[in-house]
Amino acid sequence: MRLKSIQNRCRVVLSGLSLCLLLNACQISQEEMESWADTASGPQKIAAYLSESERPIDARKSALKILFDRKEFGLLLTVIQSASPEQKEVYLQLSIDLIDDLLKDTNAADIRTKAVEYAFYLMGVDGAKALFSKRIDVIEDILT
Repeated sequence: MRLKSIQNRCRVVLSGLSLCLLLNACQISQEEMESWADTASGPQKIAAYLSESERPIDARKSALKILFDRKEFGLLLTVIQSASPEQKEVYLQLSIDLIDDLLKDTNAADIRTKAVEYAFYLMGVDGAKALFSKRIDVIEDILT
């Protein structure tokens, strides 16, 4: 009886360890995601990666930035709009933070224009206006 209990515990621990190893093996580096972007189906692969809520937030932030840099706003909006309400808020917050960082960190007109354009597209997503209204600093940067 005691031997069966120990065996069951070992199975649970090994299953958990296997799952952890599997998840770590499936992590994608930013460089690998950037190389995908240059392929025909790459942006869709990056969008699929972004949409997986179990991925680390930093990796999803990188995926969002790569799609933003390539002006794949349609894919970004598809990911955001198809997400659960909780994940939608995460994506919107990541997007607003990205816009804020870009507007504060650069004077390059093309980057600022792209950030403002993305902000405009985001305004059509449910919940975006409420999040932007909490970030008056971003709105002011957009308007200047």
